[in-house]
Amino acid sequence: MKKKSILVAGPALVNLVPELKTSFSIQTIPNRIPMVYPPKSYKYEENKILELGGYLLNGEEYADEILLSNRELSYKSSLLRENDIVEMVNKINSVAFKINENVLDFILINNHKYGFFQDINYVNSLSSKNKLTITEQKELLSLNSKKHLELNILGLATIFRNVPSIYLPVRIDYRGRLYCITEYLNYLGIELAKG
Repeated sequence: MKKKSILVAGPALVNLVPELKTSFSIQTIPNRIPMVYPPKSYKYEENKILELGGYLLNGEEYADEILLSNRELSYKSSLLRENDIVEMVNKINSVAFKINENVLDFILINNHKYGFFQDINYVNSLSSKNKLTITEQKELLSLNSKKHLELNILGLATIFRNVPSIYLPVRIDYRGRLYCITEYLNYLGIELAKG
C-alpha cells in the first residue's frame, strides 16, 4: 500500500480567489500554476550537490531538479560547478509578473471583433454528426483542444488578475533551453497566454 499526501486549499486561500463574473472556468486543474511567492533558489551546498529549487517543495516527495530529464539520452546531463546557469535560472525565476488588467479586459470585451479566442458558446457542426471521417475527427479534436486551452488560460488570468505579483518558475533542458514549468499561463505559450 502506498501512502499519498493531498494538499487542500483552506478557507483563507479560497477567499483570495475572486468570484468569476464570467463563464471562463478552468477546464482542468493544472498541476503547476503561477506562484504568488518567489520560487526557491537553486544553490550548491558545501558538498557541491545542487540543492533543489523552483516551486516551494519539501525536497523529498516533490522535487524539481534544475535540468529536465530526457529519456532518449543514454546518459543524464549534469552541470559543472563553475558555470552561471544556476544563477541565470534563479534570476529568471525571481522576476515578478502581473496580469495586465487593461489588456485582459480588452481581450474579453473585443473578442467578438478580433477573435482572440473561440466563443465559449460556439458548438461546431461536427459535434452533432453521428459518423465522422478521420479528418473530421482530427479537426474536431483540434478545435476542442484549443478551446480547452483558451478557457484554462482565461480562467487562470481571471483568478490571478488582482494578485500583485506572480512568478513563473523555469527549468532548463540538456541543451540549455529554458522552459516555463507553469501550465497554460506563461510567456512561452500561445499568443493568448502571452497577451
